[in-house]
Amino acid sequence: MALTRRAALLGAGAAVGVAGSRWMGASNPSLDGVQIMSPAAGEATLNDASLLSETPIFKHVIVKEPPGDSLVAALRAELKAAEGEGRPVSIGAARHSMGGQAIPRDGHAITFDMPFVDADNERDGLLYRVQAGTRWHQVIAALDPVGLSPKVMQSNSDFGVASTFSVNAHGWPMPFGPMGSTVRSVQMLLADGSLVTASRTENADLFSAAMGGYGLIGLITELEVEAVPNQLLEPSFQTLPAADFAAAFTAVADGSIPMAYGRLNIDREGFFDDAMLVTYSQIDGEAPPAEGSGFLSKASRAIFRAQPGNEWVKRRRWGIETGIGAALAGASSRSSLMNEPVITLDDRDPTR
Repeated sequence: MALTRRAALLGAGAAVGVAGSRWMGASNPSLDGVQIMSPAAGEATLNDASLLSETPIFKHVIVKEPPGDSLVAALRAELKAAEGEGRPVSIGAARHSMGGQAIPRDGHAITFDMPFVDADNERDGLLYRVQAGTRWHQVIAALDPVGLSPKVMQSNSDFGVASTFSVNAHGWPMPFGPMGSTVRSVQMLLADGSLVTASRTENADLFSAAMGGYGLIGLITELEVEAVPNQLLEPSFQTLPAADFAAAFTAVADGSIPMAYGRLNIDREGFFDDAMLVTYSQIDGEAPPAEGSGFLSKASRAIFRAQPGNEWVKRRRWGIETGIGAALAGASSRSSLMNEPVITLDDRDPTR
């Protein structure tokens, strides 16, 4: 099994980080004199992924309908019922948009939980149709067998596709810009219940407003999104002064590099002095089936979460990323690089 870049950079040093964090563990956070406010998790409340936005709601509806008449009818029913009582309506997927944007206070909260991906790329080139709440790892699972990969997505795979469009998030694919640039069209219900198609040529004002509009324009039901051929990619690592990073990053943004990302050293002694630029170039060979790093992603959680208040761990992480991690990193498929869960960052500690 080929290691993904996160497995190489973090999994290779997870044991070192865990041992170091236990030996020189920070005391953050200090809870002296405070009371932990745990979410009540009642039936009349809903929270987002942060667990900091517990919000009273009137109703929570989980929709498991694929795109089509049944889905539209279900959403129209919720809109009509909410309009009669003056209540707000909002759709969410994984609810990682922090601050409660995806939770309508005292309103109708709708969760899309129906993976649907039409990857029949013969219909219109490199294009797929997807239900709005489909998670990115489900898109990858559908596209990978036909040799395709999401053109742009976030660097974690458990967010909803329409959610990414609604915040117009970016990712590592260098040549393409934010995710909204890859969306051909969307279908959405407006507040009056009318179903419209919006694109750059049809209802263009609605399309522009919905892209990065945080769901305020309408209830998106499905999207047509561009894909690209999956590729076998090999990483290159460059350590350089942070002051030179912007120029180096700009130099590889010429379309020749499919994917790239950067890191900054965050330990206090060298805070933001050093940077690392990682670029991926296509190599010959067949891309293996997409997979995440699984156990290694979960194991790397410890080294991520041991960093606050612990300079030793911060230095060890930087040494791992620029040293042994770079030495171990090998080729990986384009889709595998993005098929990572955000659980990597979750330490399951409600006090942090």
